[in-house]
Amino acid sequence: MYQDSGLDVFISASLNYPELSAVRYEADQEQLIFEAALQGELSPEKQAEFEQQVVAAVKLFHSIKGTEPRWISLEYRHYAPGLILLRYHRDSYSICEEETELFIGLLADAFKNQIYRDSTNMEVEESVKRKVKRNLIQKISREDAETNRFLSYREGGRVLVFNK
Repeated sequence: MYQDSGLDVFISASLNYPELSAVRYEADQEQLIFEAALQGELSPEKQAEFEQQVVAAVKLFHSIKGTEPRWISLEYRHYAPGLILLRYHRDSYSICEEETELFIGLLADAFKNQIYRDSTNMEVEESVKRKVKRNLIQKISREDAETNRFLSYREGGRVLVFNK
């Protein structure tokens, strides 16, 4: 099922936030996943503290807007010593670009020197965003379930988008 706000947030987050190493949009699951790569180690207490902070802030944000998120979750995947992927899972119905900005701000405050960032500055014209959105809408609108999941990641100032 195609959800316009989820697709808008996917495109915006993919193009505008170098703090995110990857963004996943699973239209069939009505889910967005933001990934940030962190260097160093995080104590379980720091992980729990950040999760509580994010959940409280997002719930307050939605309370002010008069909406309610369907789900919010964070997970930490420890890969190699000193490499952690933080994943922020959200439903594609209630998330918006302002919430994405809130999450990125909280992430940057909590992990200032630990976030792996793509340091290349990207300026993206609105026409490019519209073209990307139009192409993804065409893929989502098809009946083929394999085209309802997308992954974007940043590399050297480019954003690469794939069917997952």
